[in-house]
Amino acid sequence: MLTEDASVTSKGQVTIPKTIREKLGITSGSKVSFVLRNGEAVIIPKSENPLEEMKEMRSEISFSDEEIEYMIRDSKKSWDGK
Repeated sequence: MLTEDASVTSKGQVTIPKTIREKLGITSGSKVSFVLRNGEAVIIPKSENPLEEMKEMRSEISFSDEEIEYMIRDSKKSWDGK
């Protein structure tokens, strides 16, 4: 997991750290979406062709059995409202 910190300006602006921009392919003029999920803000780059990007991401995604079980449990908790 990659974590970077950034500060919010008085105008509510945040600069996305370079390492994050590079990993997500965000360049000048790119569009992003902000999603609120379980009390967290998630930044998702908008795509010209989402299906192609999902195909590319598929090869990069790999989770251990423990991580998958944790995500399932966490997801069930959020659906139960607990």
